Amino acid sequence: MDHEVDTVPATALEAVLAAASALLDPEKLARLVVDHIKQLLHVDGAALYWWDMHEEVLTALADNDPRMSVPIPVINPGQGITGGAFERDENVTTDGGDGTYDEGPSWMRELHIKAGAAVPIRVEGRPRGVLVARSYGDRTFSARDLEIMRITGEQIAPTLANMGLLARAQRERNVAHALAELMRAATAAQDVDDLMRLIVRYATRLLGADYGRIETHHAETQHGETHDAEPHSTEVRAGDAALTRSADGGETLCVPIETPKRAFGRLVLRFRTDVTITPPQKIIATTLAGFAASALDRAHIDQSVLRHEALMRSVLKTAPVAFLAVDRHCRVTFREGIDLVRLGLDGTGIGDVLPDETGAIGALREIALRALAGEEVVEAIASDRVALELRFAPIRDTHGEVTGATGVAIDLSERRGLEAKLAFRATHDALTELPNRELFLDRLEQAVRVSERTRDPLAVVILDVEDFADVNAMLGPRGADFALRELAARLVTRTEIVGATLARVDGDRFGWILPGVSQNEALSFIRRVATIADDPFRVDGHVVGLRVTLGIALHAGTFVEAAELTRHAIIAMQRARDEHETFAVFDPAMDRDPDALAVVTELRDAVQRDALTLRYQPVVALGDRRTYAAEALVRWVHPGRGMLGPDLFVPMAERIGLIGRVTAWVLDNALRDLARWRAEGLRSTITVNLSAWDVADPTLPERFMTLARIHRVDPADVQFEITESAIMSDRPLTLEVLRHLTETGATVALDDFGTGYSSFAYLQRLPITCIKIDRSFVRELQDRIDSRVIVGALIHLGHDLGLHVVAEGVEYEEQLALLEMLGCPSAQGHLFAQALTVNALIERLRAEAAIPGQASTA
Repeated sequence: MDHEVDTVPATALEAVLAAASALLDPEKLARLVVDHIKQLLHVDGAALYWWDMHEEVLTALADNDPRMSVPIPVINPGQGITGGAFERDENVTTDGGDGTYDEGPSWMRELHIKAGAAVPIRVEGRPRGVLVARSYGDRTFSARDLEIMRITGEQIAPTLANMGLLARAQRERNVAHALAELMRAATAAQDVDDLMRLIVRYATRLLGADYGRIETHHAETQHGETHDAEPHSTEVRAGDAALTRSADGGETLCVPIETPKRAFGRLVLRFRTDVTITPPQKIIATTLAGFAASALDRAHIDQSVLRHEALMRSVLKTAPVAFLAVDRHCRVTFREGIDLVRLGLDGTGIGDVLPDETGAIGALREIALRALAGEEVVEAIASDRVALELRFAPIRDTHGEVTGATGVAIDLSERRGLEAKLAFRATHDALTELPNRELFLDRLEQAVRVSERTRDPLAVVILDVEDFADVNAMLGPRGADFALRELAARLVTRTEIVGATLARVDGDRFGWILPGVSQNEALSFIRRVATIADDPFRVDGHVVGLRVTLGIALHAGTFVEAAELTRHAIIAMQRARDEHETFAVFDPAMDRDPDALAVVTELRDAVQRDALTLRYQPVVALGDRRTYAAEALVRWVHPGRGMLGPDLFVPMAERIGLIGRVTAWVLDNALRDLARWRAEGLRSTITVNLSAWDVADPTLPERFMTLARIHRVDPADVQFEITESAIMSDRPLTLEVLRHLTETGATVALDDFGTGYSSFAYLQRLPITCIKIDRSFVRELQDRIDSRVIVGALIHLGHDLGLHVVAEGVEYEEQLALLEMLGCPSAQGHLFAQALTVNALIERLRAEAAIPGQASTA
């Protein structure tokens, strides 16, 4: 369409486009757009539909029409002007003057809409959604009106481009809302005929049908809506919902209305276009038919009371739970739900006493007795056969006396599967799916103990990729990750020793545990592995050569710590690199290397003469993109090697007992910098990392309060970060130190969340207010569905526990968009800013403070 844009009301349209460009929440954006279309075109209602490729239907993301009291979950392609505009990829309008207005189903025409316009929203040249405007008065939609709708759709299309999951979620909310409305309306129905008409009305809306009716065998009249065209005559099998082609080229869905003892008729839904009924839609149709069957079955007894009971029982029967009620003698008074079999209650009827047995049913009886004693109980039972959460509460009469108990059993099988995935990710590397460092050290510890007991030999091998930073710079993070995955796959093929463990122990470093391997066998293995990179790697059209260096440490049954044995292999690998060899075997003389001793001396001197410095990584609230916190990161300004990151010296500081002095230096300087920006009224807080050694120091809380008083800062403006593995190192002492830290007013965040934790129950006892999702989970958000599932689960877990959630390592816009869709409130990473000097951070905070709007409250 080539209309002149200057005919559009510039001020109003610019307001829409400006708002759309600033609003990244797709649901809010949809609501904003329909509200502005309603105002700009002076219509009675507007709606925005989006295409769900999986379900092949258009879903209403937003609809501000006041007559739409119940949401419309779906419109099918070709159905009315909305489906027509989408199917033909062209604007569709009607003025309704000759009675031809047809937005689709018959119940839409009952709203007496006189005019409408539908304009497709295109993404990459293909229709992906439709903007609709409606009028209840006579009017004609001009080319100018359609141009406004087209321009608006064009502006919002990029933001709405990835709406498949959101459209499905919105449709599920619409369905839930409509079913809730049906339940409420059903209680007010005067008789069974009114209820049948209600079911037909909601069935057509929920399934996007054009017409619908209920045909019963025992009455001449047909309840609900009728139409001149007769339904398809094909017989429907008992218990089945069948979709068949109608004589007029459309489709007819017939759903039996029946109970186990009696068939009443069928629910007939007509579609004027070809449609595909998905499993969720069949469930909706079957559920509504079940409502109708329950009502008809009990109509001759008590139309008002028993109809409500039938509807409720239909819901209970299809719910993936088990409902149970007992009297004060533990006799069953109510039982319903598909999980009764899993509980072992399929043979226990109304009036039977709960059996005193072992297993799930015994646990159920015990919990019911506790509820009868007046206790509200929430327990989980799990075995190889069953995983359920039981919630029981006492029933009291008007005098407060317990007369019984009621409860529900919820199936936890899916949750157990997710926890199993989380457990796997906690012990395995997300990129290569090999065991990670924690699992490597755990298995090595066990192998060392076995070797000491049996006197069998043991070898540890460390492989490092040389100059991998150059590969990262050439290929980018994704290409470098691909190369590492390919290298890991090759290493797996070379690991042929029985009982061996291959793990990714660091970024570009891999390790092996070789139990029962002699020195000659170990050397043969390492020579075979050393040729792993002889053949070049092909990544995105690039030919990449990798050079690997290996070190090996041999253990002959004497006492040694697993971490020390790993360190010996690393020292051997570093010696091989220094001497330009492919591999080296550890010799005790290597550990007395004067260069290594010099580094230790230099680190002690660096702490004493203030040769460390701080950089700050902004933590950003995703709602308004403002920096609300900054993570203090220590750097060592080495006289010969330049700026060194913490990975290069913090482990050494921990090993030689200097980490406490390093932490004290960081805390002192971080609080001094915090006082600088808080004196200017800048609101950002600060986070400081603690090691396992730090949280085992009972004097830390007192030393922190002394520094806070010296620098005149509020302890509440400080957050301490501690890793999961550090927390697990000494649980009682760690909990005590963290509790005293929080008593000062400071808060505690759990860093690297999900990578090394084993007990969610223990998590609830920690005095933490924030969890930081490890970058290994964020790295493959845009490429792996299981990463999105796990990150979403971690975010929801944090929300359920009342904890703030921060995603670490965000580097790409795609990662950010997925995190926002999953509901993550905050993030940090190079996408927002590199680690900044204190002056650069203060300039950033000043610039953000100058931007109008509310400050972040994250």
